[in-house]
Amino acid sequence: TYAIAISTDNFMSNIKYVQADNTLGSNIFFQSYALWGGTSPGTIIIGLTPGTTYYAKVAARRGTFQHGSFGGIASAATINPTLTFSLQTTDKIVPPFTIGIGTVNAGQVTTSWQKVTTTISTNANNGGIIYLNDVSGGLVSATAGSYKINSVANQNDLNGLLEGYGARGISVSGAPMEIVYPYNGGGNTVGIINATKRIFADSSQTPVTNGSASFELQAKASTTTPAATDYADIIIVVATGSF
Repeated sequence: TYAIAISTDNFMSNIKYVQADNTLGSNIFFQSYALWGGTSPGTIIIGLTPGTTYYAKVAARRGTFQHGSFGGIASAATINPTLTFSLQTTDKIVPPFTIGIGTVNAGQVTTSWQKVTTTISTNANNGGIIYLNDVSGGLVSATAGSYKINSVANQNDLNGLLEGYGARGISVSGAPMEIVYPYNGGGNTVGIINATKRIFADSSQTPVTNGSASFELQAKASTTTPAATDYADIIIVVATGSF
């Protein structure tokens, strides 16, 4: 059986040992080569500090209560986590951003004339994720007595509804970005926007550089929707790395 020693100062004083759960501890721990992961997939060590050089060496246990000397030292450096994110609309690259839908006629689906583009870069092992949510769960008019054109439920085709509102992903660039349900519909099929954060796009659990995904808003009024000029919503876009 074998033990793995880890140090950040080339074993001058700061010495830890990899444990059964792959974390680092103060007590030496032995297990078989197979349990350490063998040639593949090897051993994953949990709890390391980013941006740090680590030194490792291995000892074999030759019998009960005894082991040989530790072998040669190998070293590797962890990297610092990175995440950059940008947001822009068709006609603005700096905030505040406004998305205009225009006049929403009864019985017709209207699409925002500005599109929103999100761009993410991250070295996270499991990639980058972009979320959407909003404040009101629909388009609200104060002058119409707080009447709300409610967001669709989950994913829905506005053509089949009397009234509704939602977001639809329209394009991606920079592999491996993808738009996911409920925002991956076509035509007038849109996804729900409410207080719950939902994944709009991700990088397929892979690190990504300048991965972009764009979306538009669509709305439909019914013949009984009160007329007003102040229907509005506040949309929140969040980007994270899955490290």
